[in-house]
Amino acid sequence: MPFTPVPPNDPSLVRLLNSDVRCRQWVDSVMQRLTLKERIGQLFIYTIAPRQDKANKELLRKVVEDYKVGGLYSPAVDAEPGDVDQ
Repeated sequence: MPFTPVPPNDPSLVRLLNSDVRCRQWVDSVMQRLTLKERIGQLFIYTIAPRQDKANKELLRKVVEDYKVGGLYSPAVDAEPGDVDQ
C-alpha cells in the first residue's frame, strides 16, 4: 500500500477547544494568574518513579507543589529499559 501523506492539521480536540470561547477565556484567566515560575513549570513533565517509597512520594509532592509541573508521566512498571511505544 503506497504511503499517502496527510496534510498537517490541528487535532480535532484542539480545534474544538480553540473555538470554544468560554474555554479560551478560562485558559487565559488561569494563565494570567500564574507566576513566571509556575508558567515555566507548566513546560515540564515529571516521570514518576516506579517504586513508590516514602522518599519518592516526598519528591513527587515537592515537584508538584514547588515547581508546578505541567504533567506527570507514569511508565509501565514491567517495562524493560529501552522499551519504546511505537
